[in-house]
Amino acid sequence: MIAIPRPDKSKSEKHSFIDWVNFTFKTAAMPMHLKTGHQAVTDYEYVQCLSAHLFSIFGYGVLNQRESGMNFYKHSFDVGTLLNHQLGLVCIGGQNDTVAVTIKGQGLMTAQPGWEARLYAFLQSIPGAKITRLDLANDNFNSKTSLDDYLSMYHAGLFINRGRAPNIEQAGNWVKPNGKGRTLYIGNRKSGKLLRIYEKGLQLANGFHEKFPNWVRVELELKADDRVIPFDALLRPGQYLAGAIPP
Repeated sequence: MIAIPRPDKSKSEKHSFIDWVNFTFKTAAMPMHLKTGHQAVTDYEYVQCLSAHLFSIFGYGVLNQRESGMNFYKHSFDVGTLLNHQLGLVCIGGQNDTVAVTIKGQGLMTAQPGWEARLYAFLQSIPGAKITRLDLANDNFNSKTSLDDYLSMYHAGLFINRGRAPNIEQAGNWVKPNGKGRTLYIGNRKSGKLLRIYEKGLQLANGFHEKFPNWVRVELELKADDRVIPFDALLRPGQYLAGAIPP
């Protein structure tokens, strides 16, 4: 059975945002180079071509090749940079002639506005392209619902799905909270759906813990393990986050 996330259309499309995205497709399906109009042949030509497309989508492209491959690919390349932090990653070489792209949270925060619609159109244009990971997040800077409340919801059975309660784990000091922040994990990363609820302001510290002591982030990590992540989730992250978890 293949699961397909469904949006809750009664919720706002925009009350959440995308904090991470991975996507992949066959190298042979790569669109032509935006400037030259040429079709790539070698792995390095594919990366040059892809870099131009990434620049048109996010506002930055491939910077340099890394010393070794990653994620079982022969070659890997850094994408974008901000304060010496790489914003993403491109992997190519092997893996059934595919290319894999990762854009991290910082990369999405600094991307040119409207990147969601541009990425949606890009993936739609490539036969067989798929999103392999998508993180959807919601920030409440003065949340009236605490982590203790979410834990109570779990014990009340509000997270039961298909008659089963998901796995739950707690990180941080729950017995005597020490101000460093706590995290509640609901679900299982291996199953392809994991919910993280954590005290973001306390976690960041450096003044955020004082200014936003009740800042709670709810973050859903979806992976394409026995599930298809619709491209539509790029355009309606709030509805897909709301529809993924019973509460």
